[in-house]
Amino acid sequence: MHSFNQNNFDVLVVKTFKSEDCVCNELKNLANAYPDQWLFRGQQQRYIRYWPPEDISISQWTFWGKHSIAMESLVPIDYRDMENAIANGICRKHLEWIYGQRIANVRSFLTTYLIQCHSKWHSYVVQSWYNGLQNASKSAKLLSIGQHYGLRSCYLDVTYDWQVAVWFATHDWKTGEHIKSDTSVIYVFNIPNLRKASNCLETFQHPRNLVDIRDTPSELAPRAKAQQGGSIIGIESPIFLQELIHKKAIECWEFKSGHTQSNLNSLQKYLLVPPCDEMARIYNIIRGVNNPSNRQWNAFLNWVTINYPGINATQDDHNYLFA
Repeated sequence: MHSFNQNNFDVLVVKTFKSEDCVCNELKNLANAYPDQWLFRGQQQRYIRYWPPEDISISQWTFWGKHSIAMESLVPIDYRDMENAIANGICRKHLEWIYGQRIANVRSFLTTYLIQCHSKWHSYVVQSWYNGLQNASKSAKLLSIGQHYGLRSCYLDVTYDWQVAVWFATHDWKTGEHIKSDTSVIYVFNIPNLRKASNCLETFQHPRNLVDIRDTPSELAPRAKAQQGGSIIGIESPIFLQELIHKKAIECWEFKSGHTQSNLNSLQKYLLVPPCDEMARIYNIIRGVNNPSNRQWNAFLNWVTINYPGINATQDDHNYLFA
């Protein structure tokens, strides 16, 4: 593994394109020339994180030195909120439960909830797919699918289709309308180099760092296939992000989206977010859009009490789990 310190950071490669047409053409050429070697993530702007958070006293990343360092913020919302909470002085013991045990809790709850609520869960197609997965992949697949349905998780959602990434970088998610922006960005990941980077870190061994959900049956979760979805695990680690940069596994492509969209940016929201999606309704309940009932929450608390004696879950935890 490359040795990192404050003075020898590798700098993320940033390419700038003058228009939406330019970036679409370049992405198309890249995907055609080297198929099946790329992951993409579209955002409407770049974000910067500071690591460690300002409260250095509870940080384990002592090798970064005494000051926070600005770096690219490709951080799942769970970890972004954790860093904000640390900086704001939230109790570390409480955070350890939320960001440790809770992940296992959510996985178990998620599986149980799908078994009980999804009318197609017991169909032959879905069961053949699910039972054919390795045990270690089952919870990863469900969490990755959930991430694409808006579930808060420790995964970073990406796509194998550059057109999907461009749509997310240039459209309002709620309305589906094309937007004019000077800050649109596509992150381009080289899969072979990503695997090389992960192999340098014992905690992110291939294939655990990359989840592919394109094989998800459409009758279970049509959005997964429609968005050609996947997830990267572990990118919240500054070490892993630096290893990705060092191994040339990631680039940032900035561009301006105009008043009218490129002819190559032709996807429509209904194609990426299929209507009449039972999984969307279920995840809306899980996320709390429809306010989970006290019965659901009490059943979950009972599960936590049995499996994790001594944990004192609160209404705040309820709000966090389902927000």
